[in-house]
Amino acid sequence: MVFLQDERAIEYATLRSVQNFYRETKAQWCFVVPPGLTSLFDRAIKKIRISQRRVIPQMVLEAEEIEIPAPPSDLKILTVKTVGEMRTWTIVAKTGFGMGRQNAFRSLLNARSLESYRVTSFTGSVSSKPVATSCAFVSEGITGIFGVSTVPKARGHGYGEAMTWETVRYGASRGSHLFSLQASPMGFPIYHRMGFRRISDIEEWEVPAKAPDATR
Repeated sequence: MVFLQDERAIEYATLRSVQNFYRETKAQWCFVVPPGLTSLFDRAIKKIRISQRRVIPQMVLEAEEIEIPAPPSDLKILTVKTVGEMRTWTIVAKTGFGMGRQNAFRSLLNARSLESYRVTSFTGSVSSKPVATSCAFVSEGITGIFGVSTVPKARGHGYGEAMTWETVRYGASRGSHLFSLQASPMGFPIYHRMGFRRISDIEEWEVPAKAPDATR
């Protein structure tokens, strides 16, 4: 993610530098734009085709609201520590999210990338079969929750909720006082029931892969 703070971030030289960085890492990327600066992209919208636009709720949970329940008795949660475990995580996450790209998360599947990866990932298994994922990014007293997924055949048993609570537990153990996530339509009612509250919305624009480089 590239966080936009002011209009200098979309100057040509800056965009080219960002593009070159992500091209070298072979990773997809996006802008995170404050509501007051979205008008800076009006010109870009006229020049590129946006294949899909989505509104994603931003939700938070505060530390004083936390009462972490025990996970389902049949769910065993593992902290990802090796490349092999990360490979398993990526397969489960791709299935849970319905991602067709075979190379999704490929940049993480080596020891060097995993060592520098600042996100702690978790895999949930039932009867030794991996079925769910989540991950946590802890910084400045805040835990960002990402990658919460459950494979279709294992849904409806509370595994996704348990994986979310695992990231909360992990962040709280490292001093976080606030927990933040972006909710999918499927996840929103679950997060709301858990105590997360909606504080804003994120609009996501999906741009076709063949769009001009400077607008990616």
